[in-house]
Amino acid sequence: MTTATYPTVSRGRLARAALLALLTLCLPAAASAQWATDAQGNVTSTNPGHGSAVLGQILSFLNVPQELAALVADLEVNRWVVFLIMNLLFLFLGFFIPPVAIILVTMPVLFPIITELGFDPVWFGVVMTLNMEMGLITPPVGLNLYVVQGIAPDIPLRDILVGSLPYVGVLALGIIILALFPGLVTWLPSQMLGG
Repeated sequence: MTTATYPTVSRGRLARAALLALLTLCLPAAASAQWATDAQGNVTSTNPGHGSAVLGQILSFLNVPQELAALVADLEVNRWVVFLIMNLLFLFLGFFIPPVAIILVTMPVLFPIITELGFDPVWFGVVMTLNMEMGLITPPVGLNLYVVQGIAPDIPLRDILVGSLPYVGVLALGIIILALFPGLVTWLPSQMLGG
């Protein structure tokens, strides 16, 4: 009788395989569970974040955030390059997913990376919020554009989109200013906390 031998699989490789399987199963559910259409055809929010909260818990359980933070720290890449990549990710996700779901899905993974790179978490939270709000007023979904159209139904969506473009520029400028002068965000919390 011969015994079967199986190749050994490292814990990191197993975690990556499990992460891929979970993302395949849970992320579409997290995004699609956010919205429903009522009888008049209006889009409304339902149970924001439940699927994404489950995904965040599973990622934390698999120790994926800590392994990813160590991997990014070992890459020896400028932290501002990682910051730019994260902001592009938030902007892209903001096109399709509401901010609550984005926070619940990404923060368990990105928070260790943020702290490992030496960014202030409060500052990063403010920058992330500006970025996600920029995603809410840009196509293809642009949820806030539909909110404005619901308030003023006589204005065509195209005009609302054109009218929102200056605000996209202002939000982008705000992100740049906060990246150059992080003290604008951290001064008041440090004064309140006695730091």
